Amino acid sequence: MFSLRELTRLLRLSPKRRSQLRRLGLLREDPRGVRFRELVSARAAVQLLESGASVRQVRAALDGARRLAPHVQTPLAELRLVLQHPTVASGLEPAPRAARE
Repeated sequence: MFSLRELTRLLRLSPKRRSQLRRLGLLREDPRGVRFRELVSARAAVQLLESGASVRQVRAALDGARRLAPHVQTPLAELRLVLQHPTVASGLEPAPRAARE
């Protein structure tokens, strides 16, 4: 578990970036701290934002990933989202053929 302060230091977040992550729902005030999976999600979101994605685009991609893969608890930690100008696309791939048969 990490504190928000530790997460901010590890990811070298500016106040603006920290605010953006809060708006995305990736940083929550929790007395227990931030789990590693949430740290990975925050890092992925920071990378998308630094690549030019807007908060709105990242939120739309997260919502889409949750609809397409409802079994995934933390989409940014478990799926690959990439910036394809001007949108963010999810790296959802179908299961291998052998697994579907």
